[in-house]
Amino acid sequence: MNSIKKHFMGITFLLLGLTLLVNPQVTNASGLSGAEPEINFTPEVVNTYEDEDGNIVNEYSKLPDKFVTDENGNIIAEGEDADPNNVESNSNNNSGSIGSLSCGYQYYYDVVGRTNMEYHAFIDYHPGFSEARYNIKEYNFTLSSLSYSIGISGYGGSAEVSLNTPGYGYTIDGAELKWTRPAVYGTVVKETVKRTRTGGCSGGEEVTYQTRYVVDDSYIGVREWSYNPN
Repeated sequence: MNSIKKHFMGITFLLLGLTLLVNPQVTNASGLSGAEPEINFTPEVVNTYEDEDGNIVNEYSKLPDKFVTDENGNIIAEGEDADPNNVESNSNNNSGSIGSLSCGYQYYYDVVGRTNMEYHAFIDYHPGFSEARYNIKEYNFTLSSLSYSIGISGYGGSAEVSLNTPGYGYTIDGAELKWTRPAVYGTVVKETVKRTRTGGCSGGEEVTYQTRYVVDDSYIGVREWSYNPN
């Protein structure tokens, strides 16, 4: 594993968020009647540490296991308060409180299964480097704040990547006399989510199960080749 040389000024934060491609699987509903809103949630780095291999690993805030959104994707309840039997539609209530009646929908999400699929997995290439380079001794990460969408290789999903580096930086080893390219690594986690839609003018519930993939404990490493992979 490539070693990381930290500057005394600090470290680069790499953030893989939870804006993921979701594959819905309908169970007890004839079909989805209405588009599901995009969940309004911005992950933040909550912990950064160096692992036993010298990688700077980032842990980030996650969506709660249980939560409710309005029809616009705003989270209005979570945890024990996120019960579809007790939450009525409030999409037309500007106060954001729970309990006002309207024809708007609400969406209850409950993570019912979570499995670690792959550790130290190659997620995708670092978005700041479009191709492999030859005979690079080290890469210096001192970019300004940038945000990208990056794929989860082999799992049909994607995640937001934020590189927040103003005033900070570190270097990561390349490889002399070889081709190298920085890449993002992490733990790929498969989540099974029960989604219950309530509200609407006709009332009732619609239940679906969704499979989504998220990335935990992300870090930057390099891939290397003895030939030109471009």
